Amino acid sequence: MVKRIRTYLAWGSISTGLAFSLSVMAQQDNHLSQFNSSPMIVNPAMTGMFKGNYRAQLNYRTQWKSILKNPFINQVASFDMPRKKFGCGIIIQNNKAGSGNMKATSLALSCAYEVTSDPMEIHHLTTGLQIGFINKSVDVSRLTFDNQYSSASASFDQNISSQENFQSTSYFLPDINFGVYYYNTDKENKLNPYLGMSAFHLSVPKESFFGMNSRIPIRFLVHGGTKIKLSETIKIEPSLLYMQQTNVREVNVGILGDCFIIEFNTHLQLGAFYRNKDAFIIQTAMAYKEYTLRMSYDINTSSLSPFTQGKGGFEISIIYMKENGNYVPSF
Repeated sequence: MVKRIRTYLAWGSISTGLAFSLSVMAQQDNHLSQFNSSPMIVNPAMTGMFKGNYRAQLNYRTQWKSILKNPFINQVASFDMPRKKFGCGIIIQNNKAGSGNMKATSLALSCAYEVTSDPMEIHHLTTGLQIGFINKSVDVSRLTFDNQYSSASASFDQNISSQENFQSTSYFLPDINFGVYYYNTDKENKLNPYLGMSAFHLSVPKESFFGMNSRIPIRFLVHGGTKIKLSETIKIEPSLLYMQQTNVREVNVGILGDCFIIEFNTHLQLGAFYRNKDAFIIQTAMAYKEYTLRMSYDINTSSLSPFTQGKGGFEISIIYMKENGNYVPSF
């Protein structure tokens, strides 16, 4: 992913780079550091798999603001709820970046089902499916190309024909995602592990603004970790997330600590994560009753750091979970 962004920046000042950025951005999925607060983005099998009535959440992320006039922006809104052994929900995502206001907006219905029938309700194995669509669009009027460069004015002139053959500036794609998930809820055990696998864009939909036979490749994801109970009020949660799409790989590893302040009925969280060859992430959260506010910041460690001076991405999420007991804001 960093390689893609680096290529985008290197070519961004000339027209061929603008055309190249359209191809790159067309294949980019939502990129959130707070993967532990967005379960349906990580795995469809996690839809509605919680003790409560319903859950609603909003995520907002901005990245590369220090070096781009039009930074990358990711927005997510989701709602899910359990229904006996089923979980159902809806998720809307919007990605925006670049001078051409390149957008990728998706909507998906998500459903999960618990396969296991454990009478002790300790071991849970679920499977999930998401079906929806993606709309991708670009505002060509805001782009400039090499054919529009005027040597007389030493600048780009949009009145000059770009000679680019855009067959479409907006199109819709079908999208299918699938996942399986195991988690342990034994309250007598100090360790509660979980493990999941998912695959996105199983329909391998065709996408191109130029009519080319370009398709979104399948993105594979594996995630896991364990909740460790150190005391009645303190827990830690090491976790790992691995993604691969064609030859692009991403690894996130880190730990999140949770402290429950009984007299205020409030949870405080602090965590540190590392995304390989890309960023060191600081994450913090506060949860009061059904409300959770989570914030994180990426400190850039990639080859772009000399230009960004370590500045990466800011992210915030707001979660509301309606349930009878106390909400522990954990993945």
